[in-house]
Amino acid sequence: MSAAAAEAPAIPSSAREELDRLMARGTAFLGTRYALLGGAMSWVSERHLVAALSNAGAFGVIACGAMEPPRLAEEIAATQKLTDKPFGVNLITMHPMLDALVQVCLDAKVGHIVFAGGIPPGTAIKKAKDGGAKVVCFAPALALAKKLVRSGADALVIEGS
Repeated sequence: MSAAAAEAPAIPSSAREELDRLMARGTAFLGTRYALLGGAMSWVSERHLVAALSNAGAFGVIACGAMEPPRLAEEIAATQKLTDKPFGVNLITMHPMLDALVQVCLDAKVGHIVFAGGIPPGTAIKKAKDGGAKVVCFAPALALAKKLVRSGADALVIEGS
């Protein structure tokens, strides 16, 4: 145990129980110990960071960014070798190969697909869900959030100021 961990005050069991209660829906949805989703950052959120987050009990997310399907398949496979815990893949909705990237995720049995960078086409959401993945979308406004839920999003990341 590190010196910092040894000096950290113990968390009262009542506080731990309250935290667990507050995180229950998120942990059930993500399949993790903690309801913490690591933000997908291009060129940063790759196999090592994603696996470290997932192995620590959070939910890591691979940032696909501009990757083409073969490169994404390689990154997912490498992440799966580093963790047996759940993780997701963030896909940019304006990627010209979005449909193929969704298929790569489904073929690799990725359980959660995060659509970001615009409004995902309904066909992409349907394909992800029909393939067994849970869908997370970014929503900067209430009207868009409602549309995304109607389109089949299972969860939303609310963004804005």
